[in-house]
Amino acid sequence: MLRNYLGDEAFFKALGVYLKARSFKSAEVQDLRLAFEEVSGRDLNWYFNQWYYGAGHPILDITYNWDEATKTEKVFVAQNQQGQIFQLPIAVDVYVGGKTERHQVWLSHVKDTLSFKTAARPDLINVDAEKILLTNKTDHKTLAELAFQYQHAPLYMDRLEAFVAAADQQSTAEGKYILTAALKDKYHGLRIKAIRAIKVDNQAFVTAVLPIMADLAKNDPNYPVRAAALKLLGKINSLVYKNLYVASLSSPSYGVRGAALTALNSIAPDQAFKTAKELQPQAEGPFAQAIVAVYATNGADPEWPYVIAAFKRASVQVKVDNAIQSLPQIIGRMANRAYVTEGINSIRDLAIAYKKYGIASRLIASLEEISKQRKKSNDDDSAKIANEAIKQINDAKA
Repeated sequence: MLRNYLGDEAFFKALGVYLKARSFKSAEVQDLRLAFEEVSGRDLNWYFNQWYYGAGHPILDITYNWDEATKTEKVFVAQNQQGQIFQLPIAVDVYVGGKTERHQVWLSHVKDTLSFKTAARPDLINVDAEKILLTNKTDHKTLAELAFQYQHAPLYMDRLEAFVAAADQQSTAEGKYILTAALKDKYHGLRIKAIRAIKVDNQAFVTAVLPIMADLAKNDPNYPVRAAALKLLGKINSLVYKNLYVASLSSPSYGVRGAALTALNSIAPDQAFKTAKELQPQAEGPFAQAIVAVYATNGADPEWPYVIAAFKRASVQVKVDNAIQSLPQIIGRMANRAYVTEGINSIRDLAIAYKKYGIASRLIASLEEISKQRKKSNDDDSAKIANEAIKQINDAKA
C-alpha cells in the first residue's frame, strides 16, 4: 500500500536512503518513516500511526445509488470496524459509455459519500480499482455489474471478485457467463477455481460447458488444469469420455494420470483395475494414490502390500484421507487376517499420533466400519481388534 501511495521511484529511493543511513546500526520504525518522508516530501505520520502503531483493519461496506434526474452516481462507503477510523487514499474507476475515468479519493470518516456526475448511468463503479487495500470488503455490486467487471477491469483480483460472486449464483445468466469465461481465463489458477466451483447437479449448465471441459482436459497447457477438468468429467459418469481418460493415462503428469485413472474407474472399474496393475510400477504421487483408490474399490489381499506401502510413505494429510476413504473398503474385504490387523493398527497409530489435531473421531468411524464389515465376514477376532483399537484411541492423551 505504501509503495502504491508513494510511487515506485520514491519508494525504492527511500529504501536505499534508509538502508544506507542505518547500515550496521540499530533501527526503529520512525527511521524508516523519516526516510520515506525525506524522499517523498510527504507527512506519513498518519500512515504509520494507523497501520504500524494502531490495531485492526478497515471493514468496508459499499453501496450505490443512481439519480437519473441529476445524472449522478453516489457511492456510500461505511467503515464498520471497531476502533480507529482509517484514512484511505484509493482509486475509483468509473466505466460509462465505453470509457473509463479514474478518480483519486480519500476515505476518512465512518461514512463517506462519493459523487460522480456522468452522461449516463455507469456500467461499473470500481472502488479500490487498484485492489491495494488491506481490508475486508462487502461490495454490493449487481451480478450484471460484476460480469462487466470481469470483462473490462484489468486486474486478476477484479476477475476473482466477479468469479466468487458467480460461484454462488450458477443458475443465473450472469453467473453462467462469468463461470464460463473463468473456464477460459488467461490465468490457470482461476481456470482451476472455476472447474472446481461447478456444481454437477446443475445439469443444464454442466451440459453446456462439457465441450469446454473436455477441451481443457485434453489441450490445456497447464497440467493441474487438465487434472481438475478430468476430475469433473469423471463425476459425470459418461462413457463418452472414456477414450479421453485412456489417452490421458500416458500424460507426463502424475496428477493428470491419477485424475484419468479415477475417472476411468467411475465408468469402467474392471478396465481401471487392469490398468492400475499394469502401470503400478511407474506410479508416483497422485497417480499412486489413484491406484490405491482403485484397489480400495476392487482389490483384496494381492493388492494390500501396495496399498499399505503407499500409505506409509504418504504425507499425513493423504494418510488421513486414505484411512477415512480407502483403507476401510479393502480391509473390510480381505481374507488374510494378518493384513487386516496391520491395517487396523495403522489407522489406530495415525489417530493416536495426531489426536490433538481433532482427527480421532473420523478415524474411529473408519474402525467402526471395519468392525462391522469383519463381523459380516464372520471374523469376530478382527472385529474385536478393531474395537480394542478404538478403545486405545479414546484412552490416549491428546
